[in-house]
Amino acid sequence: MTRPAAASDAAAANPRLPRQVHADRDAEGPLEVVDEGGLRTLYFGTPARQSTMFRHRPWALALAYTHCMVLPLVWVPRLHRALLLGLGGGSLAKFLLRAAPAARLEAVERRARVIDVARQWFALPDDPRLQVRLALAEDVVQAGGAPVEVLWVDLHDADGMAAVVSRPQFVAACRARLAPSGVLAINLWAGTRADLLARTEDSLSAAFAGHVLHIPVAGKANTVALAFNGPLPARGEAAATRRAQTLHADLGVPLPPLLDVLARHNPHWH
Repeated sequence: MTRPAAASDAAAANPRLPRQVHADRDAEGPLEVVDEGGLRTLYFGTPARQSTMFRHRPWALALAYTHCMVLPLVWVPRLHRALLLGLGGGSLAKFLLRAAPAARLEAVERRARVIDVARQWFALPDDPRLQVRLALAEDVVQAGGAPVEVLWVDLHDADGMAAVVSRPQFVAACRARLAPSGVLAINLWAGTRADLLARTEDSLSAAFAGHVLHIPVAGKANTVALAFNGPLPARGEAAATRRAQTLHADLGVPLPPLLDVLARHNPHWH
């Protein structure tokens, strides 16, 4: 993703062109922050976007997959405690601080420089409701702790989804951290590694007794899986529909049409 000097000079003259505003590196590889128009994006040395935010609305969700990731909120009337595995630029954490002001959030990130970049370049706030831990995701879930109503898994490196998410013991530990009616949301993108995706799907189905729904991300190769600790919620549930409409009106996330997409792509859901 590193751009030649000529491209940077052109970007400085035209703010609509991509412009690198920060470059860094740690033991796992490069981190690059690029501005383009009103957007700011984090890259890990490949063209894949790791995190994107609206520069003038840093709390808003800019990428389509993040809209799918917050679907659990329609089945969780009041979020009190949540665990986020994978921080990136902090898109989900910033959104949840606004969407669920009473919630206590714990975000886990294994790269210290990613946390630094999220705070310096992606407006991740120093908020008492948000604890950011430098740790391995698998260590955190396997250590146990207070049950959470929603557990978000968004663990990726430059090549795609982290291999740990496919391991049966990791997925089982994630379920063990959920409250009885809790929901796990996981971003599934394995690039060309179809075997990794298949193993992850098998682990999810086994750990959650098949109580899993999938939603494709519009225009992308990834999907988001929603795994329920209890039975699947009723399709077309009135309360969930009302919450989706409220979140759409208050925060601009198009959850009502996403519920329709979810229904179409899960014919077993009743």
